Amino acid sequence: MDASTRHLQAGDTLCVTGASGYVGTHVVIAALEAGLKVRGTVRDPNNDAKCDHLWRLADELGARDRLELVAADLLMPGSFDEALKGCDGLAHVAAVARFSAKDRQREIVDPSVEGVSNVYKSAAKAGTVRAVAHTSSVAAIVRYADGRKGHVFTEQDWNTESQIPDDVYGYAKAAAERAAWAFTEALDEDKRWRLCTINPAIVIGPTYTRAHCRTSPQIIRDLMRGSFPACPPIFFGFVDAREVAWAHVRTLMNPQATGRFILCDEHGWMLDIANHLRRLYPGKTFPKGRLPKLVMLLAGIFDKRIELKLIRRILGNEVRYDSSRSRDVLGVKYRPFDDSLRETVDTMVQGGWAQLR
Repeated sequence: MDASTRHLQAGDTLCVTGASGYVGTHVVIAALEAGLKVRGTVRDPNNDAKCDHLWRLADELGARDRLELVAADLLMPGSFDEALKGCDGLAHVAAVARFSAKDRQREIVDPSVEGVSNVYKSAAKAGTVRAVAHTSSVAAIVRYADGRKGHVFTEQDWNTESQIPDDVYGYAKAAAERAAWAFTEALDEDKRWRLCTINPAIVIGPTYTRAHCRTSPQIIRDLMRGSFPACPPIFFGFVDAREVAWAHVRTLMNPQATGRFILCDEHGWMLDIANHLRRLYPGKTFPKGRLPKLVMLLAGIFDKRIELKLIRRILGNEVRYDSSRSRDVLGVKYRPFDDSLRETVDTMVQGGWAQLR
């Protein structure tokens, strides 16, 4: 495949896996705004509760005629054959978003890697896909031991630290991204698409369904709901979902974009985030003060889906990411953090999915 043709332009068809999910929804919006036709995969296109918001958003953009929703199952070989037939590009956003399970290998790792294999095999079978944007995560990059030493993580870093017993989510994210690169490199040169991976930190911004609030914006919802009596000493990186989506579309449409891209603009402790919210919503209640590490571990108030060994690595660890490549190569312009916070909160409140106290 000629390198000069490995990009999309307005009018081309993009397959977006996991289209009804939080990041997937934003990728659909960004793709329609860019003039692309979108074929989104969902488990059940007739499930109004999970799909109606996509049609409403398409109507608001005057792009209903450029949106199609089709059924596909991430774990079923061949399930994406029809979805990818005739597509010019692929945004593989669908993923397993679980932090723990009884059988971590079978329930988290295998589906993550097999999902990549199933989708990419269908893309190769289609024979028309020229560019792929793969949604990964900074979890595929970070090594918490190095973070404690002050290392600032870039796209050159890989998570070689996580193991299935202590951080299955990070292990699975790294394994899935490596599988994406390995599959692409194994393709014959004349059939090889241009692959870019998007590695976002914690994604916040407008939510469109109740299910969206249970993904990465859940941290903000927990602060709104008073889930913590005080703020655990946890340091976060944040990025707006609209920048993440725009980066997906930009990599697909820019023939010069290659490799990995960290998406992260704001860093801060959980207490910093609570203070931001207190300033944005005066008179409302948010946690004050820091929760001592020992108290947090003993009380077990943190999300019980996360393994204790991982909690110990995270607590008090000021992990930072360098996202300059996203600015320099893709031209990402990050919006003010307060705007992202406000729209996260406001859309959850307006949807009736959370309340300010």
